[in-house]
Amino acid sequence: LKFNSPGILTIILPNLTGKRYLTLLEMKDEQVLTEPPLTADGWFPVAYLGDIWFGTAVIPWSNFEQLSYITDPGEKGRGVAKIQNLLSLAGHPNLNITGIYDTETIQAVSELQKRTGLSPDGRIGAKTLLQLYRLVGFEMPQLTREFTQ
Repeated sequence: LKFNSPGILTIILPNLTGKRYLTLLEMKDEQVLTEPPLTADGWFPVAYLGDIWFGTAVIPWSNFEQLSYITDPGEKGRGVAKIQNLLSLAGHPNLNITGIYDTETIQAVSELQKRTGLSPDGRIGAKTLLQLYRLVGFEMPQLTREFTQ
């Protein structure tokens, strides 16, 4: 829900042993459409997800630019320059495109992470890339059309 993305949740249902999987397809009016359906019409209250959700989820997404994750300051290369360019498009127009994962770039990543509800660790991982792609306008599936960053 935090990413406004369809996803597959690991859940535990009462009176059943083992894990089950539930796909969230759409959200409106504090309800989610699920597959398989948990109710007759397939819509389930968001408030009840906490009662059955196991805590893990898979969000399908595409790494459009085939960018590598970046965890260490000083990393260099074309991928870093592409990330800097995306960061520039996502609200940091004065960011220098150096191809070096420098302090300025780490700060821009941390600010993007804060703005999108992620932990601001300054590292580029899957969650950060997903949010970065979304912010610059890459076409991504959404649970609801009313979502705003």
